[in-house]
Amino acid sequence: MPKFAVWGMTLSAVLFTGCDVEYGINQDGERIDAPDSINGGGTTGGESIPDNVALGDLQGRICAPDGEFWVQGAVVYVDTEWGRLSTTTDADGFFKLEGVPVGGHEVHIEKGSFSASVSVVIQADELLQLANDECIGDVDIGVISGSYDNIQNILQRLSIPYDEINGAWDYMGSEPEHVAFLKDPSRMAKYDILFFNCGIDDSWTFEPSIIQNIKDYVENGGSIYASDQAYYVLEGPFPSAADFMGDDADTWAAYVGTMGHVTGDIRNPSLKTALGKETADINYDLDSWASIRAAGNAEVLIEGTFSWMDMNSMDYSPQSHHGPLAVRYAAGSGLVLYTTFHNEPQITEDMDNLLKEFVLSL
Repeated sequence: MPKFAVWGMTLSAVLFTGCDVEYGINQDGERIDAPDSINGGGTTGGESIPDNVALGDLQGRICAPDGEFWVQGAVVYVDTEWGRLSTTTDADGFFKLEGVPVGGHEVHIEKGSFSASVSVVIQADELLQLANDECIGDVDIGVISGSYDNIQNILQRLSIPYDEINGAWDYMGSEPEHVAFLKDPSRMAKYDILFFNCGIDDSWTFEPSIIQNIKDYVENGGSIYASDQAYYVLEGPFPSAADFMGDDADTWAAYVGTMGHVTGDIRNPSLKTALGKETADINYDLDSWASIRAAGNAEVLIEGTFSWMDMNSMDYSPQSHHGPLAVRYAAGSGLVLYTTFHNEPQITEDMDNLLKEFVLSL
């Protein structure tokens, strides 16, 4: 069964105390100092810490497995006998956990299915700063390869390991590898996250057992990312999540988006923090991408005005539509994240940062 939120990877760190603030290098190669106050810790349940209990503070910085991409929005917490103290990392991956009782603690770090932990000893009235950046990981990932996308490039740049399942058509008449995989829920359950690239063999899309397996996988705690023409991973198991263009009974009917750049309005606050802006430059370098007419029960992460080809019109003239470009849908204890865009040679800097953030949020 997918772990979804399982702690387990213990990282060693060299710790030091004192009031000096450590500095780091941001993703543009510039020096940045850890702020004096980021997100102060607080109890999230249980009773208040008594006034006679000595306290100290903890500060550090969280990174992706590559040690270079800073993780914003990660939850950092310690459990005490009076309840949980937690905080989140800022846009540059820094956190500050204040008011931690003295003594030994296991510090847990989590973002999506990614996690890490580190042991610390808090001293009274002192700031304990992690001398090393702590990188999250401990996640099992499966990637179904496709013809028009390669999320593997993003995973490789983040130094995230994965198993690849061949998603190509088998023209020899044998059952494709990914179809056999999707028919076996026990194999699927070995992974915390499954990635479906655009351009996979979609001959399985109306197979009831596969649709049910995907639905069960998510509801039992698995996370899925699908891009562009792999949209039926969302549409099939969760038809109320979003309304795609065209007839839902025809998997090709949604492929009406046209080539060009679109300014995407970022609706999710965490994504705004990650990019440091409210809009994103989205490049659709291929025609016939799967378009969303409107979100149903899914959260709209990014939306924008795009051109699409009305195949029912007499002149096939392009039409303009304002709709979702990326959505996220929660079901049970898992989720599906879908983007109409994906990783291509023409990828923009905004798209690259968005995809990295999406990966780490699953």
